Amino acid sequence: MSPMMSVISAGEDNRFSHLDEAVVARLMNVVLHNNILLTSKIGDIQFTTDGIHLWVDTKASP
Repeated sequence: MSPMMSVISAGEDNRFSHLDEAVVARLMNVVLHNNILLTSKIGDIQFTTDGIHLWVDTKASP
């Protein structure tokens, strides 16, 4: 079973040179591009579930 979503936690312009483009390319072979969430682009990400449904809330960090 493949993941439906992925979160990559990395600060914008971080000193560790994240994101590795090769890793992101491999991830895009498994997860739809729109379902790869980057904290460096959209800020905080919160997942909530009731065991059946999944809600994703994104909020830009202050």
